Amino acid sequence: MISRRLRLKSSIIAALSILLLTSASVGQAAEEPHHLRFANGDNVTTLNPALSAETTVGLLSQLTMAYLVRYDKSNRPVPELATVIPTEKNGGISADGTTITWHLRSDAKWSDGVPFDSSDVAFSVAVMQNPSNNVVSHDGFSLVSSVDTPNRTTAVFHLRTRFAAFMPRFFGSPPGNASLLPRHILAKLPDINHAEYNSLPVGIGPFRYVSWNRGNSIEMEANPYYFRGQPRLKKLTYKIVTDENSEITQLQTNDIDLLVNLKPASIPRVQSMHDVQLLLTPSYRFIVLAFNTQHPATSDPTVRKALEMAIDRRSIVTKANHGLGDVQESFVPSQYFGYEALPLTKYDVNAANSLLDRDGWDRGADGIRSKRGQRLTLKLATVTGAYPLYVELLRSTWSQLGVGLDTQTFDPTVFYQPATGIAFGGRFDATIYSIQNFPFVYPSLIYACNRIPPNGLNIPRYCDPQLDALMNRYEETYDLGKQRSDLTAIARSIADAVPTVVLNYADNAFVLRRDVHGFDPNEATFFDNMMNVDI
Repeated sequence: MISRRLRLKSSIIAALSILLLTSASVGQAAEEPHHLRFANGDNVTTLNPALSAETTVGLLSQLTMAYLVRYDKSNRPVPELATVIPTEKNGGISADGTTITWHLRSDAKWSDGVPFDSSDVAFSVAVMQNPSNNVVSHDGFSLVSSVDTPNRTTAVFHLRTRFAAFMPRFFGSPPGNASLLPRHILAKLPDINHAEYNSLPVGIGPFRYVSWNRGNSIEMEANPYYFRGQPRLKKLTYKIVTDENSEITQLQTNDIDLLVNLKPASIPRVQSMHDVQLLLTPSYRFIVLAFNTQHPATSDPTVRKALEMAIDRRSIVTKANHGLGDVQESFVPSQYFGYEALPLTKYDVNAANSLLDRDGWDRGADGIRSKRGQRLTLKLATVTGAYPLYVELLRSTWSQLGVGLDTQTFDPTVFYQPATGIAFGGRFDATIYSIQNFPFVYPSLIYACNRIPPNGLNIPRYCDPQLDALMNRYEETYDLGKQRSDLTAIARSIADAVPTVVLNYADNAFVLRRDVHGFDPNEATFFDNMMNVDI
């Protein structure tokens, strides 16, 4: 396995150097200067981040949409449409922690030229609170009792309780968050679910949307009204290419300049290519195995623990990830200030078998275990093409436990369909997907009882009132020391109950053509600093 220190060193080298091999057939200069063409391997169903948790929508929104806060290279919050980050020290957070005052820029305009002001902020909160809107999550916004707008450059949020995650949730740029919305375009609509706006949003980013050629590409251009000035790039094209082999071929033929979220299996092929550089960076994203804790077999914590003990996570990293990624027990990223290493559950098939034996799961004539008529055959659902080696490695070890697997794969739009899809509809016993942590680690989003879909992102449908109380305490304090101790206790509780298993923290992998300059992403918001990128 490649250590993080070595990977960081290698990433720095890769970022500062380029492969100097040449080829007569590939590696020519981009067809048009200052025009970046990129791909992420996904199609999209909307361009409004309030209505989609898709990573690609989040990345596109970082380029085009309106946020109060963005994040710098070190994942620290920096003001965007806000002029200052609210804190208790500067008076932006009240003494009781329930009033947050945002001071806003006076020179910002929407990408159609209409001035931005505090009424847009109040309207955006109302949209997120409206039960008629099919937003990904009302989380956080349900805590807002009112928003005052004493003038056009001030928005005052009155909360029902303290809320430490206010910065990413209240219109911050990490994927999975809503952006601010233009009141002058949407205010007359009863809901935003089917608004034409969702196909070509108006925002306040360094770029603005030009066209969405469905199934083919999304075109953007430099936003002439952006208050920070003009980016070096004049045009952006997001190419909708859902097959990674096709993406890499287009990179070779000079039809793509940047690949985002390259799968580990493709890294050897990319490393052999001319005129590209591979950039590996640490990640806030982890690959997770989630159990449906409301289904009969996987509702049993002993079964979940035995299944975890029969997962060879280091082999998964070696064989499926080509050695890239870190194995850890905690869902908290190791770079995060509140991270504390937890003992890793030992891979031990014999001990896992003994655990199931003691729990009354007996093997049948076909080798599959059962208990009180319930067979231990699990439906394992994944996105098509996402984790095939993970699935086969799980099958090889779980079969030694007497566990049967019914594996099914689905298109991402079906898998992640809100409320009724495979993940959010609970149509699985076990599933594998990735979770992108916010710069503020926010466990209740994925583990709280009241976040079970359709009310949130608790895909394992796990509910523990004691854990809820602990997460509430963590998310209601602004004291970093208390946050750290509470977060450690939360991570231990989840590790013990095993609603999920952290398979690994996967590195971010990007492939750039050698004429792409200035791309320097952080761990959580890859496109928050695109002003100096050029080609």
